[in-house]
Amino acid sequence: MDTIRLKFIIPAFISLFVIIASLYIPHVFLYDNNTLFSFLHLDTLVENGQQNKGVRKYFSLLQDKELDLGEFIDLLYFFSSMDPALIVYDRTNSSFFSDRMTTDTMNDFIKNNNKVITTSKSSSLKGMGIIRGNYLHNDLILNNFVYLQTKNSFNLSNSMGDILLFPDQFIIPPYKNSLYTNDIANGNVDILYKMGKRYAFTLPFLIYLKLTDISQLERLKFEETSVKIGPNTLYYDERGRISFNHKKSIIVPVTLTKLSDFGDVLEKRTELIKTLYTLGIIKNKDSSINSYLDDESVIDTIYNIPEFTNTEKNALLTSAKRLASEWKSFKQIYKNQLGESIIFISRQNKTGWISKTLSDVYILEKKDQLKRIIYTFSFLISVLFFLLCFLFVFYIRTLLSVLFSITIIIINLILYFFAINYLKYDYPVFITIIFCITGTFFGLFYKQLYFLVWYKEVSRVLGQNISNEYKKNIACAFKNNETDFSSGFRIASFMNVDISGILEYEKNDTNFIYDGKVLQDIEFLIKSKNGVINSITPSCVSSYFGVPLRTENAEYISNNLDAAKTIVTFFEKDTSVSDTLKIAIHVKNEYFDLLQTEDVVRYRNIGSSINILIGMKVIASRFECKILISASVVKLSSESLKVRMLDRVRIKGHERVERFFEYFTDEDYKEKEKIIDYFHAGLKLFELKMWDDSSYYFRQCLKLDPEDVPSKIYLKRCKDFIYVAPDEDWDGVYEVE
Repeated sequence: MDTIRLKFIIPAFISLFVIIASLYIPHVFLYDNNTLFSFLHLDTLVENGQQNKGVRKYFSLLQDKELDLGEFIDLLYFFSSMDPALIVYDRTNSSFFSDRMTTDTMNDFIKNNNKVITTSKSSSLKGMGIIRGNYLHNDLILNNFVYLQTKNSFNLSNSMGDILLFPDQFIIPPYKNSLYTNDIANGNVDILYKMGKRYAFTLPFLIYLKLTDISQLERLKFEETSVKIGPNTLYYDERGRISFNHKKSIIVPVTLTKLSDFGDVLEKRTELIKTLYTLGIIKNKDSSINSYLDDESVIDTIYNIPEFTNTEKNALLTSAKRLASEWKSFKQIYKNQLGESIIFISRQNKTGWISKTLSDVYILEKKDQLKRIIYTFSFLISVLFFLLCFLFVFYIRTLLSVLFSITIIIINLILYFFAINYLKYDYPVFITIIFCITGTFFGLFYKQLYFLVWYKEVSRVLGQNISNEYKKNIACAFKNNETDFSSGFRIASFMNVDISGILEYEKNDTNFIYDGKVLQDIEFLIKSKNGVINSITPSCVSSYFGVPLRTENAEYISNNLDAAKTIVTFFEKDTSVSDTLKIAIHVKNEYFDLLQTEDVVRYRNIGSSINILIGMKVIASRFECKILISASVVKLSSESLKVRMLDRVRIKGHERVERFFEYFTDEDYKEKEKIIDYFHAGLKLFELKMWDDSSYYFRQCLKLDPEDVPSKIYLKRCKDFIYVAPDEDWDGVYEVE
């Protein structure tokens, strides 16, 4: 039995360990999904992120048309001159530019302007030290990540530290699950971030730092689950993911201004600059920001320029003044929109990342945040709940175990409610509930698997000799140490169904198919009453009840008697079978053991029960009884059995004298009830050797039923003993071969 358990426990433990380890991956992806339970928050405020509701001003521009690089640089200079809070430029695709001029001027402007955050697509130069060599061949990174522009390679950070802040650059230390580059010599810093997701090094976080007065800060101190910015603290998990109050829904509707909506204004400014250069009003024309500002100063004072004596130049000046007026009007229109605002320049016709970034910046500024449980600890909590549900389901009944799992889920919801509302901790309730459900499922699965191991062992021993239902019951008892197949003496009820008369009938009619059907029916009826088929021979079907599954004596004896009655009733209409059918039942303490050879595994009984049953069949045939039972059956049965007492018999080879009884079905007993009363009275007198008196009662029996065979036999015995009395020491016991 212990061997069977070990065969299951070892592979089950290994497979369960693999399952729990594999659950780490979905835990990573589902860790933040608590919004399904946001209704449990006490704080139900829903903010509207309109600009008049406290969200910083923003302006979003969709670059939907091609520009040459010079025009685009002028656009950046224009935005910069409007004194914005920040410019965020999505530079992931440079194909919009209609020419291929050098980008050094723009790169210098971006690098030297502390109010500009830009992005670029990964190139083959990046990704050294990362699996696969560079990002260009990593679809996951390529499709999800953009980052600040740099020419340096990235390293995968693997430790924690401080972020040093300088007036116009960040120095990012190595950190878990972030990608960074630190080129102190050239003053370049590159931070990997993911748009639309919440990581500590996210675009919202960078914008938040840019908008903060960092000139008074010397460093950001990173702890395991927080970063301190001056007097404020932001909380996140060890993967750098910041947690927000899920109930705080910040809606920031983004209104796009398309570049094409600017009309021809940028082109007109280019034409204006060319005209001023032609007139000699602008002396040099480079592409620096200083040159742009000088040009703007000239445009602002263009009406102070005196007219030229040259008619052609005057015409150009008049045209320039007209263009300058249109340009100044354009600037005035956008001055209020762009001043102190965050300007987003997007290259795709999707603005979800802009709205998400603005809402996250708003939350960062409002500090509406939750502390994060350390991720590894969160996983251990989830595993704990998984194992609780698994073990409870595995060891307890199914209904109770499912109720227990539901209770665990409710406990998780309570913990979530308490943690998020009072402790301000973001308890990962969603993933713990998933783990509880998964633990319950695997508990049920392994429970069934464990049962099948025992069921298979029972099948190996008892094979097709019992019903599947009884096999399940034995397997359950076997699993719970309530039974086994060990050697020893067991009290069992043995039954022998005589089919010799049936076979003889079949041989005479040469109809052997019908015989097979009879045997199948008898087997089925025995098995349906939890009987075990012991053997099948051409003369009998032998079976036993009450072993190996131990029950109360009354129960297995009752099962045996029910099986016998069911067999008789089943074949009642088929007289060719019913008239020849004889059934013997006896209860005996007999030795059982497990026979195991290379080819055979069988649970068998060794003892005299077979010989006793054979002798009982002789008596049953003599008295033409359908069912004959021994006194031990009557004694151990809890029922008031409907029987007729017959001979006291000593079977050859056995010293013990046994009384046998004819057992009736309910219907047969109703017909014979009065006869049985007379018969028992006559039998009592017969055993007192009062032959004349006893014969009177047997004659009364035959008056009621002239075909009653036991009455005929005992009446004949009375007559014989009247004429020839038995020996004085005769004890009324008959011998049977």
